[in-house]
Amino acid sequence: MTAFPTLDPAAWPLRRRCETIARLWAIQYAALQLTLLREQGEEPLTDFKYRILHMHHKAHFLDGVRKLGLSRDLPPAVVAARYHYLYLSREEPCTRTSSSSGSTTSPSSP
Repeated sequence: MTAFPTLDPAAWPLRRRCETIARLWAIQYAALQLTLLREQGEEPLTDFKYRILHMHHKAHFLDGVRKLGLSRDLPPAVVAARYHYLYLSREEPCTRTSSSSGSTTSPSSP
């Protein structure tokens, strides 16, 4: 990881800001799940995770399927695979990195 001369995130490159926020969110989400598991048990944790995924599904996935013009008549696994392929092929501010070289990849458009 590259050291930055300032602790002010506004001065960081966009990629660094995105990675930092993603890492912080992942840590907080994991801590929340572990706390829920410890305090209330496995069933409430399973319900919580289902609700989070279901909300995301309703808010983003179904709208994305519609916007991409994907047929809902196909098997769910095929719709999901096409959605994720098309979603990942878009240019994003925080592009993926190649694990072997550490270089940024720019996926081609569909």
